[in-house]
Order: sequence, then C-alpha cells, then structure tokens
Amino acid sequence: MSVFVSRLKLRSSHCGPSGKLQVSRYFELVNRVVEEWFGGPLDFSFAAMHDGTRQVGIPTVRLELEVGQVVSLGEELRLSLQLVRAGRSSIELIVIADCEEQARFNAKVVLVLTDTSGVQLRGLEIPPALREAMNDYLVDSSLSGNTAVTAGTEA
Repeated sequence: MSVFVSRLKLRSSHCGPSGKLQVSRYFELVNRVVEEWFGGPLDFSFAAMHDGTRQVGIPTVRLELEVGQVVSLGEELRLSLQLVRAGRSSIELIVIADCEEQARFNAKVVLVLTDTSGVQLRGLEIPPALREAMNDYLVDSSLSGNTAVTAGTEA
C-alpha cells in the first residue's frame, strides 16, 4: 500500500485577513491533491480528461471535511492521499493534512468517473489500467472502515 503525498506552503492567497486558511480553501486543497494524484502516478491528468479526446470527468459527489487544528499562513502542509474503496465507476479517498506531524484536517471524498460527451453526465466503468494504478494506493481492507490515519505515516 502506497500513500500519495503532496506538499504545499500556505500563502497569503489561501488565507483571510487573520492569516488563517479560508474555509473554501480546504476544499480547494483537497481537490489539488486529487488532481496531482491523477496527473502524476495514475497518468490520467485532468487536462487529458477534458481535452476533447477522452471526454470524461471525475467530479466530486460527496466530500466530508473534519478540521482539527487551524492552518496558518506560512505553514507547510503535507497532504496524504489513499484509496479507501474502488467501485465500478466511483472511488472513495481519504486525504489527511498535517504540519510537522500535527494533524490539521482530514477529508473523505467520493468521486465518479463520468462520460462528459452528452448533455447529461453518466457513470463510466473505471478503465482496467487506471484501476490497476489506483490499487497501489488502496488502504488495507481491514482498515477501510477507519479513516483516521496517523499523521506521519508514508509508504
């Protein structure tokens, strides 16, 4: 089991006047690490999804966010992503954010691979090559009911 890790130093553009991460930016950071995962090790970039050739998308259909300690300007976050479940067309991910091994927030995200060529979006089966690449990040099934991952664990 691997963990996809992205790092980000919090800039003033992420923060409100108090120097704390703005609420809407939590969701942006979660999407950022998902996009990096797809574009990096999965080799299925968001740009390639929308270039007119593939005509697919991977919209978020559910997102649960739990904030522990507030994130402040200048802190460097480590965003760790793992796959909890892969269905026919949907995936469930967990994203854990920490700073110097102190938990900041975690998110549970459900995304669905969709056909974007028509008027209405419809679910598509995850291609075998993409599923195989995703499975490297699959959390041990005995742990899949527990989304609390200790900060600082990487594979």
